[in-house]
Amino acid sequence: MFEKVEVPVLGVVENMSIHICSKCGFEESIFGNGGGESLSKRIMLIF
Repeated sequence: MFEKVEVPVLGVVENMSIHICSKCGFEESIFGNGGGESLSKRIMLIF
C-alpha cells in the first residue's frame, strides 16, 4: 500500500507475537515467529 502511494516505510512494529502463561510463564507464539524480521528483509529495512 505504501509503495503504491510512494510513502517511505521507516520501520516495522511486531506486536502481540507471543502469549505468556500467567501461571507457569510459558511463552507461546500465537501467530508463528519471525514475521517482523521476514517483512523487514522483504522490503529492505534494517532489522
